[in-house]
Amino acid sequence: MKKFTLSVLATLVASSMFAANPFIETWFANTGWAQETESNLTYDEETQVATLAIAVDKNAQWQAQVKYQGPVAKADKFYDLTIKMKANHAVNGITVKYQDNAEMTIKSDISLSAGEELVYQVKDVEGVDGGNGIMVFDFGYSKAGDTILIYGIEFKEKEERTEPVDPNPYEAWFGDANWSPETDSKLEYDEATQKATVTIAHDKDGQWKAQVKYKGPKCKADKFYDLSLKMKANKAVPGITLKYQDNAQMVYEDQAIALQENVEFAYSKTDMQGMTGNGILVLDFGHATAGTVIEIYEVLIVEKDNVEGIEDVKAGVKAQKVIENGQLIILKNGIRYNVAGQEVH
Repeated sequence: MKKFTLSVLATLVASSMFAANPFIETWFANTGWAQETESNLTYDEETQVATLAIAVDKNAQWQAQVKYQGPVAKADKFYDLTIKMKANHAVNGITVKYQDNAEMTIKSDISLSAGEELVYQVKDVEGVDGGNGIMVFDFGYSKAGDTILIYGIEFKEKEERTEPVDPNPYEAWFGDANWSPETDSKLEYDEATQKATVTIAHDKDGQWKAQVKYKGPKCKADKFYDLSLKMKANKAVPGITLKYQDNAQMVYEDQAIALQENVEFAYSKTDMQGMTGNGILVLDFGHATAGTVIEIYEVLIVEKDNVEGIEDVKAGVKAQKVIENGQLIILKNGIRYNVAGQEVH
């Protein structure tokens, strides 16, 4: 059994890896998208703190862009990213994207509270080749007079994932009755409890209208996987969909899961044969009603080399599952069978 132990190859820190000022570019616009040059970014080489001073109101994503030169990623590695930010006023709708031309991770709903430090962390991001290493910050909903500090930027490159699943969902999408995005519903994550909370603001009337995505391990066809998670809601939620993986589904619970009001639900699926895919776990609450609050926690995916001691119900004998030449073979009483139950010679 393998639980993706950490193997750190390098810690890539701004102070030692890059030029004195790693912030390479800025671009600012007013609410009408005309470029403005009054806002500015300064960088203190001694403290390694960037100070962004907003001089003109913004009202949309990408109207206050700051670019940072980070490490160029590799497709066979994984990355942890840490960023610290602080502002004199509350700032909502902040976006962080890495990399700029070959996106590895993006989050567009980061919020700063006035005077409070925010530590933003992303773990186990799968690397991609062909990227430029540029990280883009956007403060497109900031206002004139906002001053934002950016500091403590650190990258860690690793051979494998630290955890089988990043407990912080990396993406959520909510749709209205016409399939237009709605932004009143929200996804929040508590680092201390490692619980994700989905709050539904408007009634949903169909599958895929309240999606939450997790990044799990990139699966391999010659391995087996166990998946488990827990959920609880303040109201009954019918028709929940669970899909893993997103692009090469290994399990698909099509609107088949239901939560009872204030009752913990534990989901478990064991001994799944791997399929090469992106490792993304998707949960959908497309039949939830307004006012529903759903907690998701203890999400775990475990990789195993094989499965032993599986009880064969029909034959009443123990069976062993193994991979031979990329195919699943079931051994029972010395006889080899394929997944269709046909004897293999």
